[in-house]
Amino acid sequence: GDGATTAAGAEYTNIVKRNAFWMQRTLERNPLFEDVQAVPWARVPVVRGRMLRVGNPGSADGSIQFDICFGNNRAVRNSKLLREYAFINERVTYVMILIKIWAKAGVDIASAADGTLSSYTWMNLVIFYLQVIDFVPNLQSKDLIGEYNRWATAGDGRWERRPATERLEDSLDYAHLTAAEIHRSGIWRQPEHLRRVSVSSLLLGFFEYYAFYFNRTFLAISIRVGRPTLLKTAFRKAQMDRFCIEDPFETHASSEVHDLGMHASEDGQRWITEKMQCSAEAMKKIIVKIEEEGPCREVDVDSINFLWGDDAMHCLGRF
Repeated sequence: GDGATTAAGAEYTNIVKRNAFWMQRTLERNPLFEDVQAVPWARVPVVRGRMLRVGNPGSADGSIQFDICFGNNRAVRNSKLLREYAFINERVTYVMILIKIWAKAGVDIASAADGTLSSYTWMNLVIFYLQVIDFVPNLQSKDLIGEYNRWATAGDGRWERRPATERLEDSLDYAHLTAAEIHRSGIWRQPEHLRRVSVSSLLLGFFEYYAFYFNRTFLAISIRVGRPTLLKTAFRKAQMDRFCIEDPFETHASSEVHDLGMHASEDGQRWITEKMQCSAEAMKKIIVKIEEEGPCREVDVDSINFLWGDDAMHCLGRF
């Protein structure tokens, strides 16, 4: 009955909590790990921290921040989808890395627990913006999957068709193309005018799009849709003054709706908007300096420091 279900749920929660703190203590004893923290009460129980000396190009010291999730296969699927977008073009990787550093170290708006947005959510915002300007394709597009399957069928049988729908035991649809499938089939090509766009211009466009142009009052962000056409009214709990961000798999039409923007508080959304606006102005100064003097060391250091904090000078090489 309900009592047995509740007891089983409580026992599972206790097991997860014990395992999370055990993992925290284990990692803390290893000198390769720093800032280890168990968060077993989160929506998805997690142990987070930083691993040293792994050669991460996105940090000055080569370290990398990590999350270890418990009982959440969806996180693996989510990470795989983000990875495929990063493999589309190296500039996508650079923009994702720089926005992640910006949100965490630069302006401190990358914590759902503190009323802003998680790093995973910021990556969704990056991909959506790049989809809107046609810099990347929509890997979940059923039309694009259909085009790939027609290409694979017409070949010599070397390539497998991609299922149009891929449902697991949770009934969510995880079907998407990979970067390799996009590249080898040629079913999508980046527009010619975007092939020489700099990382700095993409960063400026990102800040300006969400600070000044995206209509968050009426529209939702969705990399599953890939265009600003999904109305917020599809989400029962969406609030007009905050970003509504559809999870790519836990969609508004699924059995488990997840609005990634719901964790932002009113103050958090205002803080995000202000930081976006200030960052757009700072990025403009950097681009003007680069255009005037070339991609050399004489840059607007104050703007760089504002955007990327302690990792500022390391970020210069990404432009």
